[in-house]
Amino acid sequence: MGPHGRVQVEFTPPSTYRVIMRGEFDDEEAETLRQTLCRLVEAADRTVEVDMADVAFIGSGGAAAVLAAFDLAVWSGSTLHVSAASPFAQRLLHVVGLDQVLGPDAGGV
Repeated sequence: MGPHGRVQVEFTPPSTYRVIMRGEFDDEEAETLRQTLCRLVEAADRTVEVDMADVAFIGSGGAAAVLAAFDLAVWSGSTLHVSAASPFAQRLLHVVGLDQVLGPDAGGV
């Protein structure tokens, strides 16, 4: 495996958070990713954009983390969508069916 996954969060007022994922997200990084995403969508009326353009690998645990955050966003009244995805991330999101719910840039395969 290559570099471990890193997550950077940027805020654009009044209520948009951009989560930039870089590297490889295996099960070891999945819990941290889930906690970060869920913490951001907990408050109502927030938009969370997930940028996966620089994701070299994401395993099932990482996909489950994104799905958990999406479910929480729906429940809390926030919005979570993928604004960009690497070819690897696109394939995984397509295989698990998340490309249909996370936005037009999540799929495309």
